[in-house]
Amino acid sequence: MLENQNRFLDDEFRRQLDKIVQEKNDQINGLIRIIDQASLQSTQIKTSI
Repeated sequence: MLENQNRFLDDEFRRQLDKIVQEKNDQINGLIRIIDQASLQSTQIKTSI
């Protein structure tokens, strides 16, 4: 019985951790897109001057 509880808790922990990692990866990818867009706009402004 204790083994089943430990397995359940371990599985739940890993599921929650995977969810957090995915959310953080999504946030990082969003920030990378924003930085890329800002960098591109900055380059376009310098080129037009």
